[in-house]
Amino acid sequence: MGGTFSILNLLSDYFRDEEFNLFKVLFNFLFFGLFMALNFTYLHKRGLRKRGISEITDDNLNVNQLSEIISDLSINDLIDKLKNDNNFKRMNIKKADNGIIIDSGIKLTSWGEKIQITECKNENEKRILKISSKPKLKTTLVDYGQNKENIDRITELIKNVA
Repeated sequence: MGGTFSILNLLSDYFRDEEFNLFKVLFNFLFFGLFMALNFTYLHKRGLRKRGISEITDDNLNVNQLSEIISDLSINDLIDKLKNDNNFKRMNIKKADNGIIIDSGIKLTSWGEKIQITECKNENEKRILKISSKPKLKTTLVDYGQNKENIDRITELIKNVA
């Protein structure tokens, strides 16, 4: 992050015919990069704690979240549950060949998420649902726990079969 900021400043100085200043480049690279890294790390961990995650692990910090769950719930029933859920009913829910694709919109903390639920069968003919949630913007480094929360919400919907 600091490197990108330094390069953009260098380009700006070049086009404004300003002199090259090594101290300015190093200052921008080190201090701005360090400040932003510490700030984003703090905000990301805070977002995870707000979502009820007390133990911070590498898996929790990852923006691409995956989970598998065994369920008797059909894809059509799951779509109905998702459309009736307050968190998912505003999202774009589409049935795919062997599962569901959910697209969320842009929010203050995110450019949106792409959630995929894929139905598989194991050797015992039990239905396994593979759930993945990842940012739409592939360069996203910090999601404040949003994709983990998406996985947890869908898992709760599947487990709460009435």
